[in-house]
Amino acid sequence: MKRLSLLAVAVVFAAGPALAQAIIELNPQQETTLYTELYEGTTTGSGSTDVMVSVGKEIPETVVLKPVPRTVKVEGVTKYRYAVVGQQVVLVEPESRKIVRIIKKSN
Repeated sequence: MKRLSLLAVAVVFAAGPALAQAIIELNPQQETTLYTELYEGTTTGSGSTDVMVSVGKEIPETVVLKPVPRTVKVEGVTKYRYAVVGQQVVLVEPESRKIVRIIKKSN
């Protein structure tokens, strides 16, 4: 049992950086700001609707990624790219094309 616990800890530590890259923490106000500025500010309509998105998965090469404008007042997001997929704003790590956050319109 002790070996299994040590193995589990080792796996978590080894995967830590990968897991950290797949998540970006945002509070509700930051999500609203991003959605408003990126989705409602887009000139391309509602974007792709035939693409399935999930945090941690790679976004297909067919989806065009745009830089997050420096005018967006949410700290730390300008290093990502984004796409509008359906009615969602998808934040993506540009080198790996892994999805780090999906933002839906708040009610």
